[in-house]
Amino acid sequence: MSERTMTESPNERKLSWADWKFLPLILLLSFVLNIWGNRWGAPHFWHPDEVASRAIGMFGNREINPHHFAYGGLHYYTVWAGAIIPVKIYERFVDPPPAAIDSEDGQAWFEREKARVIQMARTLSALMSMLIVGFTFFIGAMLFEKRAGYLAALFVSVAMAFVAIAHLSTVDAPSNFWYWLSCVFALLIWKRGHLIWYVLAALTAGLAIGVKTDRLMILFPLLLSHFLRREGLQWQKLLLSAILIPVGFIIANPTFIIAPFEFLDGYTRDLFFNADRGVQGQTSYWRMLAFMQTGLGWPLFVLALIGLAYALYQLARRQNAHAIIWLLVTVAPYFIIFGAKSETAQWYLPFFFPALMILAAQAVIGLMAAMPERYAVFAKTAVVVIVVYSFLNCVALVLQFSNESRYLAGEWIEQHVPANATIQVLARGPVLTPGKYQIANPPPDKEFYDFARGWAENLARDQTYQKIRQAILDLEKWLGRFGMPVREKPYQAWFDLSFAMYEDKPANGLPAADSLQTPQPDYILLIEDLQFNTLKQLKAPNSGYHLAAQFRYVNRLGVQPFFEFVNPPVYVFQRSNATN
Repeated sequence: MSERTMTESPNERKLSWADWKFLPLILLLSFVLNIWGNRWGAPHFWHPDEVASRAIGMFGNREINPHHFAYGGLHYYTVWAGAIIPVKIYERFVDPPPAAIDSEDGQAWFEREKARVIQMARTLSALMSMLIVGFTFFIGAMLFEKRAGYLAALFVSVAMAFVAIAHLSTVDAPSNFWYWLSCVFALLIWKRGHLIWYVLAALTAGLAIGVKTDRLMILFPLLLSHFLRREGLQWQKLLLSAILIPVGFIIANPTFIIAPFEFLDGYTRDLFFNADRGVQGQTSYWRMLAFMQTGLGWPLFVLALIGLAYALYQLARRQNAHAIIWLLVTVAPYFIIFGAKSETAQWYLPFFFPALMILAAQAVIGLMAAMPERYAVFAKTAVVVIVVYSFLNCVALVLQFSNESRYLAGEWIEQHVPANATIQVLARGPVLTPGKYQIANPPPDKEFYDFARGWAENLARDQTYQKIRQAILDLEKWLGRFGMPVREKPYQAWFDLSFAMYEDKPANGLPAADSLQTPQPDYILLIEDLQFNTLKQLKAPNSGYHLAAQFRYVNRLGVQPFFEFVNPPVYVFQRSNATN
């Protein structure tokens, strides 16, 4: 394999149609893994961050403004176009609503519709993730060679956390999609330099930032691609990009135009809340690496470390230097900046996988080329074993989506709990036969929001944010003198609304909540990850309840991957004096 040096030509590598011939097989593998089990929980919403619920409400109200700015608006509209409207068309011809929409049949129809929309919205995430696999191939092949592209694409397609977020209608897969699509166009700026690539790179960068603000890191590879052309400053192209990135952001967030002060107030409040999360002075670099290890699985994680080490070795020898630096710039700023905060999450890490797996693939190919042929055979066998193990790890994950603990708990309840029994269960609990039981929603668990309360207190102490918010409110009031509408009250984020429920004397007059109801239900179903305080109370000897059953799906593959919110431990407690 020939080595390119620091003097490599930016236009050296081109792909013919023949170079793509095996990619459809990898894309098919990715798509199958991504959609397998994606009906998970429907028609209930078992993940708190999925956008399908709000998108359904917005569509029903014919409203563009989400009134919620933790995420950008673009993916709500994507769900409209790719999930809700297709479901409406399907129902028009195959499953129209009953005449009596308020009847039991009407309620059942609404549940079927919601389940279809949830599954279609998740299928959009599956498609976007599959396309990221394609982007990985393209970037790897353009930077190094097509073998690196193919191998990297295969690695990404069988990375467990990558498959996990493809099962959810959250903004993680879409924001990764727009980011890596913008990186593809940025790479073409470097390799080809045509104006169209500047336009597409800038617009998709704006869309990526508009979906999730932390994708602002796209500015680093965009600028580097421009300067790697070595054609001078060309400030006209930079100016055009500087204009089009905000245009893309506004396309993703039209609320900025129709309700500018609500958008600015909400966007900055949610942005600073997330920025102020966690414990000041603590970092999350080690946690990010730990999540990366669980998200990739040990074999791919070790390959990623080998890839990074091999990349540094090549840099020291001035081999493939521009390609390696460009690839590192796509992800290193995110790791450095956001790792400096104490909070991170498992679903953030698939963002890194395309770049890491390209480096891993390049290392595998380079090291095998340097080995004697008899040893290269063992190396190839090891790669096959790694891919097979990672594939089984993904299968073990999707089996959790299809067979998770709440399904098992629901089956047990249907078989063992008498009809008309009162069951206290969260909205994220199992799907039970409608009308068979008396379902009681648990009162809010004050302990559950304590973590967010501390973050909100950080926000209240943030003088920079307080000055920005006051400036927004003052400007809105000043423009109100000239006829511009003024809101009756400032934006209230999800945490503002949640905290009001737990005050001793909240504005709505509700009493402070306790974890157990009076009268006490016959059965209480608990999800461990969501109801720690109530679980602790019920396990106490004098709680009046005893544990009747507990559930967690375990497969027979020998691997049991963990992804938050999926297959949590579930407990069913029975009132001690209830009829068995």
